[in-house]
Amino acid sequence: MKRMCTQIASHAAISAMLFFATAVSAQETTSDLPPGVVARQGGVEVTMQDVDAFAHKIPGKDRAGYFDSPQRIETTVLGLLLQRQLAGDARAAKLDQDPDVQRQISLSEEDVLARVYLEHYRQSLKLPNFETLAKEYYQAHQDEFGKPPERKSFEEVHDALIAKLRNSYISAQVDQFTGDLRGGPLDANPDLVASLRTRYLPPGAVLPSEAAASEDAAKKKTAGHKGNGKP
Repeated sequence: MKRMCTQIASHAAISAMLFFATAVSAQETTSDLPPGVVARQGGVEVTMQDVDAFAHKIPGKDRAGYFDSPQRIETTVLGLLLQRQLAGDARAAKLDQDPDVQRQISLSEEDVLARVYLEHYRQSLKLPNFETLAKEYYQAHQDEFGKPPERKSFEEVHDALIAKLRNSYISAQVDQFTGDLRGGPLDANPDLVASLRTRYLPPGAVLPSEAAASEDAAKKKTAGHKGNGKP
């Protein structure tokens, strides 16, 4: 059922995207877009594969709602077109050859790979029998479902309870997995770590935490003078 709902939502999104592509084509009097191209502008194109890649950045439970808005679809496509044009201009200006920019690109790549791997980990988990667990949970936590005679039956809460237990189990497994990775030996340079507090401050600026502490100390000093009867 979940897969069917996802497919329906995906088909609805595709239909909406194709409708938008048709509208853009008509507006620009362009009717020869290649198959799979949603829109074209400024010499760049956005394809359905591009939109699919963008959609994967949205949590699965939120995708159908995100693409249920024609205005949001239009904004998304136009944003992808603008991003592609700007990226092309950046390459033409050889900004992608700047070492700092290359490091940013590398970090972006690692961010995507880390997100994809975590999703792969979630999908590959061997899940327990949530039907049995749901029945046990319902029996042990009946007060959560109301007081008699208004208490909801197991059948009424079945789907929501299965989803709750499933999400809780997966989250716990992911937390343990990432926690194990973080639990490895850490070799850090304390001086460099400490320097990060002030590394990006403009000249003459004070750290917000230090400014707040100084202001708090001034208030306490003023309050102390008033308590002693001093002006």
